[in-house]
Amino acid sequence: MEVDILNYLAVAIVAFVLGRLSTGARKDIFRTQSGSVVGKSLDEYIGSLSPQVRAEIENLMHNEQKIAAIKLFRERTGANLKDAKAAVEKLWPAT
Repeated sequence: MEVDILNYLAVAIVAFVLGRLSTGARKDIFRTQSGSVVGKSLDEYIGSLSPQVRAEIENLMHNEQKIAAIKLFRERTGANLKDAKAAVEKLWPAT
C-alpha cells in the first residue's frame, strides 16, 4: 500500500513538472514574482521590428485597432501580452 502511494506521488510530481515546462515558458524571458522581466527589454523588442512591421502597427493604431496591433507585435517579436501592450502603447500612444 505504501508503494502505491509513493508511485502515485512520483507520477503526480513528474506530471506537475512536465506541465510547468510545457506551458510555453520561453528561455529568453523570465518573470520575477513582482512581474518584472529579466531578459529582453521593451527596447530590444522594439528594435527587432522591421520598418514594414512598424508601419503596419502604426496604421493599425491610427485606425484604432489596438488589439490587432498588439497581436501583430506579439507575432513578430515573440513578446508576451504584457510587454507587447506596453511597447505598442509606448511607441504609438492613443491620441
